[in-house]
Amino acid sequence: MKTDEGKVLEKELTLEKSAVQEQPVQDERYKYKREDCETGYLTDPIEIEEFIRHQRIDIYQNALLGDYGVDGTYALPDEITDELLKAHKVITNNYENFIFAQTVRPIGEYGVAKFFITVTELGEGLLATLTLVEPVHKMNKLVTNAQSAQIASYADKRGQEFYFKMKQEFNIVDDDYVVPQDADKFIYALRRKNQRAEVWKKSLKEIERTEQEIFEKRIEVLEKLDSDYSKEVLARFNGERSKKEPFFKKSPNHYTCMNQLLDECISIVAGRFPQQEVLAFKKMMDATLDIVEEQKKIIVATRGEVAREHAKTAPGPRVYSEPPAPKREPAKQAQKVKENVKQEPITSFMPHNESTDVKKSLGNADKVADEINKTDAQSQKVSNAFNDAVKGLTSGNTRQRTQAVPKPKVNQGPEMSM
Repeated sequence: MKTDEGKVLEKELTLEKSAVQEQPVQDERYKYKREDCETGYLTDPIEIEEFIRHQRIDIYQNALLGDYGVDGTYALPDEITDELLKAHKVITNNYENFIFAQTVRPIGEYGVAKFFITVTELGEGLLATLTLVEPVHKMNKLVTNAQSAQIASYADKRGQEFYFKMKQEFNIVDDDYVVPQDADKFIYALRRKNQRAEVWKKSLKEIERTEQEIFEKRIEVLEKLDSDYSKEVLARFNGERSKKEPFFKKSPNHYTCMNQLLDECISIVAGRFPQQEVLAFKKMMDATLDIVEEQKKIIVATRGEVAREHAKTAPGPRVYSEPPAPKREPAKQAQKVKENVKQEPITSFMPHNESTDVKKSLGNADKVADEINKTDAQSQKVSNAFNDAVKGLTSGNTRQRTQAVPKPKVNQGPEMSM
């Protein structure tokens, strides 16, 4: 009979099989989600391959809890979603219909989990959506993006008692609530973060070697092109490099940061020289495709090694069974898939300041997005609220209450959750 720890380990190994980038890159009919581009998704297999490389780095460098699915949508495994929903939370800030919260207890050494709650109209009632917000650091935290994943939603008739029931549904407690000693252990979440952090640590030297090769080849391609586009990118990059490289020059992930800085400059120049831009991107990808594939294999192999080591040291019976080697065709030989992959538009906001560039979705609920998009004024409120949430991501665990959530005395009838 398997122990509880053994069951947890077995489930975690199963979850890791679905980690990002194990699916084959698809053909031109396929849509892979990317919110910061004009259409909201990518279709070119080569471009998808490069974007997935960035996501793979983000997942392991930041020990993220979720995965990017075959269509590029970010989501958490059910076990981790359940843990986060059941965890005790306190409200840290309010802005009209937008509420910010965090777990009372931290997820090990990784700090508390932070959340964003939206409340919108739904017919004659209200819909509340609880969304996890994870910081994604780049360039040694010079830039912080925010990745979100919907945890749960709750719908009921409007009225003062809605907020009371919503707090019960999302397990939100008062600041002075004492969490039971045996609660909020975050077994699945902590195991995933520990394993991903270890994968990054063990593979960093090899990743950095491949990142250096990728960086040098990209720069070489841009210099040889000698076009208006390449000159603009290089000029901007050299200017930004002189200001930002001192912050990460001695870092063990120096070239990972350099590629992220180059990506930032390419993004800023995007759209000004369309034809030259496409040519440059194709040449850069042709020059680095083999290295990108090698880097993926390094991470996958290290992930398997880490999982096996955890299986040996975990208490209880060894339940590890090594997942089959991922099969993935090179981007130049992308496989075909169904044409009718559903890709719903998701509202995103991109506030910006000198040190933070944040790209954030407020959740995947279509009805919530519809309500948020009703007016420009409402969208601006959401954007302002999210700015407040992002400040909370990078400013520790300071609590700030600007508006109390009503705590009416009501008869507790049946609750409806969605």
